[in-house]
Amino acid sequence: MAISPEIVDALKVLGLSEYQAKVYIALIGYGSASASEISMASKVPQNKVYSVLKELEEEGLVFVGGSGKGANIYRPNNPDFFIREMRIKYNSATGSARDFLIPLFERSSEQHQSKSIWVLRGTPTVYAKMVEMILGATEEIILATDTLYDLKVARVVEAIKRHEKSVKIITYAHGIDDKYEKDVLRELVDMDKVEVRLIEREGRLGTIFLVVDGEVLQGTYAILSQEIGLGMVATWSDNINFSELWHEFANYLWENSQPLEKALPTDEL
Repeated sequence: MAISPEIVDALKVLGLSEYQAKVYIALIGYGSASASEISMASKVPQNKVYSVLKELEEEGLVFVGGSGKGANIYRPNNPDFFIREMRIKYNSATGSARDFLIPLFERSSEQHQSKSIWVLRGTPTVYAKMVEMILGATEEIILATDTLYDLKVARVVEAIKRHEKSVKIITYAHGIDDKYEKDVLRELVDMDKVEVRLIEREGRLGTIFLVVDGEVLQGTYAILSQEIGLGMVATWSDNINFSELWHEFANYLWENSQPLEKALPTDEL
């Protein structure tokens, strides 16, 4: 039988090892089987399958009995039992972690009133922080970027959809001259809460920044000589003076940008 890698990965998330997941899936497919049959179906080596079956038996996922011919026969417990047990286990674990870690984080944040500036390195890290800021925002969001398509790839657009407050997006007019950029632009302007303005000037912004509540993130792509890219590097801060400065700059750019409908005819979208 073919064992789906996706199901193996799902069972690994639920706490099984790769061998345990493959053996359990193979056994469910058989209904009941010997260790050698399970080894062949699961592709788990014969010298490993016995210990894996023992582990699953101890977890209550597998039952073992004699066949009358000296070899043990194994059968699986109902997977519904396993799934329900895992749901209870993870609900309890996530609840305990939430109840302890979130108050601890909030107390720690209150104790550090100096509000320093942090450096974020790596494109995934920077965009993950942007998503976190957007989803946690309680006020208006102002976002400026050279390229809208990166926002889609990095799931920032998805976060904007889930955010309830108004969103102002400033982008570079010459950066929306291809199909993919326009597809993202169309998706953004279809949301009533989103307003997009375009900067009409030569060159590029050369940066991406996000102003949310009392936080600011400002990033750029690090380039070595010969145009070798190092990914994105950004600063993030919840220093009130620093964020207010960036908020004023963001409002300045906003006031000096063209509304989308004036800068770009509707039939060009």
